[in-house]
Amino acid sequence: MADHDPLEDSELLLELVRALTRNPEAVKILATEADGNLQLKIEVDPADRGYIIGKQGSTISAIRTLFAKIGSLDQRRVIVDLTEDKADRSNKRPRQSRGNRREQDQQKTGRPRAL
Repeated sequence: MADHDPLEDSELLLELVRALTRNPEAVKILATEADGNLQLKIEVDPADRGYIIGKQGSTISAIRTLFAKIGSLDQRRVIVDLTEDKADRSNKRPRQSRGNRREQDQQKTGRPRAL
């Protein structure tokens, strides 16, 4: 099969991801090619990340499988990554243990939390 332009892959991914998000204007695809491999990085609004990841990663896994197959037709590797927003990561609260939550509930209500 004849090689095709990597830009076609990035445009296809762009349209696919835009269809899955609530803020399609914020979607960006960064394509880099090295050693015959194509890396496509998806940037989306932090609120849309869950739509791209899907339940238990099923959506991003399906996207990766599709583009791996497209790449195999041209004997090359296509890697699809979802970039992580550093600001999004820093705003997350550390997860509390159950014991801490029970103590906080007890302090708020004056009675222990039911198990």
